[in-house]
Amino acid sequence: MAVIEDAPHLAGENVIYIDTQLKAFRSGKRQHEVMSQITAGLTDAEIRAAAEW
Repeated sequence: MAVIEDAPHLAGENVIYIDTQLKAFRSGKRQHEVMSQITAGLTDAEIRAAAEW
């Protein structure tokens, strides 16, 4: 579960899932005010690096 109640729960998910979800936030397919702003300027490579981390 996310530490912040309103934050999406991504902890413990696999790399492919996180990569896909971060790209969904970036594209607007998945909606979240903060995550959409955070991912808006990220490249695919930056999203992949974040997912792998």
